[in-house]
Amino acid sequence: DGAAGAPGAAGAAPQGQPGAPGAGGPAAGFAANIERIVPDYVKPIQDRNIQLRLTDEQVAKLDSVQLRFRADRDKLGQELAEIVQKAGRNPDPAVIVSQIVPRIQKGRERSRKALEEAKAVLTPEQWAQLPEEVRSPPPPRFGGPGGPGGPPRP
Repeated sequence: DGAAGAPGAAGAAPQGQPGAPGAGGPAAGFAANIERIVPDYVKPIQDRNIQLRLTDEQVAKLDSVQLRFRADRDKLGQELAEIVQKAGRNPDPAVIVSQIVPRIQKGRERSRKALEEAKAVLTPEQWAQLPEEVRSPPPPRFGGPGGPGGPPRP
């Protein structure tokens, strides 16, 4: 676990407060972690461009889906950072969570919608070539390294 004495260890932020502590505080943590909190499910499809033999039209459509999704996700990251920043140094964690969780849920719904839009661009044969973890990705994890829901500390 190695959390004792580590930067961002217990006591660095009020218990239950979302966001990664550290330089810039919890608000900066949302901006830095938004890609993990609300993942881009279109990128793994684009990364398989050659394998899937995507047409130029399909590539352009996938790029459009991804650009719209990323713009929405970036806006969400800013909203989350603003909520945490406006809450001040000693916010009520329940109030913060009640404001953030619904927004994260909407962002994750947007991730799923982008995946469905990407699926509509592909032929059924191309979709079937994708690995299961791309067609049906696991739910994103919210916590940071060593934290609840996050990967173990290195």
